[in-house]
Parts: sequence; structure tokens; C-alpha cells
Amino acid sequence: MYRIGEFSILQNVTIKTLRYYDEIGLFKPAVTDSYTGYRYYSDQQMKDFQRISYYKDLGFSLEEIKKMRESSHPDDYLANKRNQLISEIQEKERQLQQINHMIEKPKRIEFRPYQESAIVAKRVTLKKKENFFTEVEKVKKEIIKLGYTPIYRTVSNLEVGYVEEDIDTFVGYTVAEKKRIVPDGDLIFLGFSKAPKMLVGHGTTHEVSSLYQDMVQYAHENQIQIRGFFTAIFQNEEIEMYVEAFDLKEENEDYIHHLEHFHKDTTLDPSLVGTYQIREILPDIKHMFQKEKQKSMLDTRFAILELHRDGSTNFQDMEWNQSDLIFTYQGQEIPLPLRKTEIDGKEYLEVLMNESYEFHKSQRPMEYLYEKIK
Repeated sequence: MYRIGEFSILQNVTIKTLRYYDEIGLFKPAVTDSYTGYRYYSDQQMKDFQRISYYKDLGFSLEEIKKMRESSHPDDYLANKRNQLISEIQEKERQLQQINHMIEKPKRIEFRPYQESAIVAKRVTLKKKENFFTEVEKVKKEIIKLGYTPIYRTVSNLEVGYVEEDIDTFVGYTVAEKKRIVPDGDLIFLGFSKAPKMLVGHGTTHEVSSLYQDMVQYAHENQIQIRGFFTAIFQNEEIEMYVEAFDLKEENEDYIHHLEHFHKDTTLDPSLVGTYQIREILPDIKHMFQKEKQKSMLDTRFAILELHRDGSTNFQDMEWNQSDLIFTYQGQEIPLPLRKTEIDGKEYLEVLMNESYEFHKSQRPMEYLYEKIK
């Protein structure tokens, strides 16, 4: 018989481990002295303990080993572990292929002028992103019936931010024809348009999620403001993704024009007096297709906006007149346009808000849509 210290040396294991195995009922000593509490192990237990160590090396947890030792069918556990390892190997091989592809052809993200393709697409809510490939083939048949020549599959993500389920999209194809021949209906001709600059990413079809993240990170690191929605074009196993964007280091010509023609002392519009609650924050109100679906996180200090009769507001650094909210920031006045707008026959207050005051001459403001509550 061996005392616990001797057995631990022979098996190259700590005394603490042997005591723990005893406590959980995985491996008990042959004899425990009821008077001293000393643990003693037999020669026959040598191989038994080595088998436990062997199972650990194969990746079994202590709980699994205990259940396997107590089971009348231990081979079932071995078969399950084999299947698990096969799945893990297959996943590692897939990841290795992606890494090799990225080394051979690195993903590139550019900020440059970009000529968009002509796209014919249909408004579709994808339950899951994998459903895209089924839905786009349905749309392809409709496109061909209209006389278009489909080239590459495309998807425009109309969501504010990246989501995995119930994705609001345009699904369709780039087409060879450069003219609109789509009648009014479900299909939409997105046309050829050239934005001042686009953020453009290149990768593989397996990198859609990471490409979104990398493009957003690139924009953040290079002071680029993303606007509008992301569109992906699938070219066999390759993907090109683009989104309208603006360089915050360059002046916004539209806003500079607004500054030059701004007059603080414009007469107040008494019909605007009241209390408003934020309804949506959107890159562009024209993209708010599904009114019943909340598309933005309303995390803003301007959730409630009060326009008082004397031109003041519920914010100390903000005034208003007939056409602008006026911020005072570091001694300068920053006007932000406001106007009434109508959606589905209901009147709202639309404010081109910019909460990043230091970038007000370059950043494109976001549309803040307010509903009057009193």
C-alpha cells in the first residue's frame, strides 16, 4: 500500500489533485484510516489512475470521466468524443482555408470615389442572413422577365447597424442595362449614381460579418462618417461592399453654404412652440420604410425637446428660431436646420442634428424625427 504522498510521486500528480478526486468520487483511495484520516492506495489502482489521466489527455472533462466510469456502456462516450473531434477538425480546416486566403489576398478597405452599379432589387425581410441566397434566386426570375440581364447578386442592408435576424434588405442583381425599365411594383431600379466618396471593402463571401466590422473600424480610425446603407455585391467567391461616407477632415460644402446664409434673428414660428419626443434617429428619413419597426437606438440627451415662445429651449446651450436650432459651443454659434415634415399624413418636426459639435463644419448631421406630445 502507498501513502498519498508516495502515490502522488509515482503518478506525477499533486496531493491536492488526489484529494479533490476523492472528494468528487472520481478516484478514491483503497483504504482511508478512520482514526488518522490517512489515505492509502494499492498497486491495482496504478493502471486505474493512469486510465483517468489518459481520458483527460483525450479532452474528457472530470465530470465526463466520472460518468463514463460509472456507465455500463463507456464506448458510447468514446464514440461521441470521436464525432466531436471530427467536427472540430473540420471547423479548424475551414478556418485555416480562410486564413490562407487572407494571406494570399489580403482584405482591402478604401475610401475613394466610386461608380455604383445599376441594381434591380426587391424589398425583402430576411429571417436569417443565410436566406439571402434562396430569396435572391426568386428575384432573379422576376428580373429576367422584365428584360434585364442579371450579372452579380447584391444585397443592401437597410438596417441601422449590423443584425443577424429579421434583416430589412433590398435583394437583387446588378444588371447590364443602364436605363430604368422597371414598372411600378415590388421591383426597384436603384440606378447608376456617383456619390462624392464611398467606403469600399473587399473580401470573400465568408467574411461578410467581419467586413462590416472592419469597415466601421476603419472609418472610426480615419475620422470618416458613414452614411446611408451598406450594399454588398457577390462576385463568385469574392465580395465587394460599399457605403456612402464623408471625410470629417474636409469641410461640408452644404453646411458651409448654410452658415453663410444663416440669420439668427429670424422671426419665430409660433406653430412650432411645444414639447416634442424623439421618434427616430436616421441617416436619412427617406430610408424609413418600415414605420412599425424601430430602427435606431434613441440614446441621446435630446430625447425631449421643448421649444419655448421666447426662443429658448429646455437646454441651456440651445436656442431656436423659425428655421434653426442654435447651439453655443466654445463661444461660437452653430445653427442646425429644423423644419416641419409630413410622413403618412402625420406632421413631425425634423431636425438635422449634430451632437459632435467639433465636427459641425464637416460631419453630415443625422435626421432626428420628433413627434409633438403637448
